[in-house]
Amino acid sequence: MEPGEWSEHELREHIRSVIADIAPIKGGGVKPSSRLTHDLGFDSLGLIELVMTLEHELQLPGVDEQTTVPLELAVDVENLIVASALPRGPVAIRSQI
Repeated sequence: MEPGEWSEHELREHIRSVIADIAPIKGGGVKPSSRLTHDLGFDSLGLIELVMTLEHELQLPGVDEQTTVPLELAVDVENLIVASALPRGPVAIRSQI
C-alpha cells in the first residue's frame, strides 16, 4: 500500500499485517479475535515493540507503557492505533515492514 489516506478498514488491515510480521508465533493469520500472548506469542516487551513500531510507521504520538498492559486481542491494538491515528486526519505510512 502506498503512502496516502487510509480508511479505517485499510488501517485495521495494515495493523493486522504488522502484527503478523512481528508475532513470535507465525502461521494461521491474525484475526481481530487473535490473542496476543496465547495465539501469537507476544510477551510484554514484544507488545511494547509492536506498538512502538506502529507509532513510528504511522507517525503517531507515543503511547505510555501502561497503555500496552491491557492489550489482550489483536482488535485491542487496532482500537488503540485507530483512536490515535484517525482523529489526526489522513494517515501516511513512513515505511513498509
